[in-house]
Amino acid sequence: MSEAGSPYLFDVGVIALAHTENPVRDTALSYVRAAITGDIDAVVPYPALFGAHTVMTTYYGQSPAEASRLLSNFLDAKRIHWYDEMSEALLRGGLCASS
Repeated sequence: MSEAGSPYLFDVGVIALAHTENPVRDTALSYVRAAITGDIDAVVPYPALFGAHTVMTTYYGQSPAEASRLLSNFLDAKRIHWYDEMSEALLRGGLCASS
């Protein structure tokens, strides 16, 4: 998935798949867990969490509150390189408002 030494870029799909019940969850979840533990170097743009929230609630039927809870927990991962001009506080506020 990533060249040796290159960071993994997580997009909406990987994040949503890892946090919902679906046939390919295990593969996506293995990458997310490896990023959380620091076994792989991962970059996650903050806006990808808003997109994942939309996918989780619109297509996978999760409640907005449950999707917000799961993504807020994911946002607590300190070994992931969070990226974008959007502040963490703005993202947390948006997730809170959508629950």
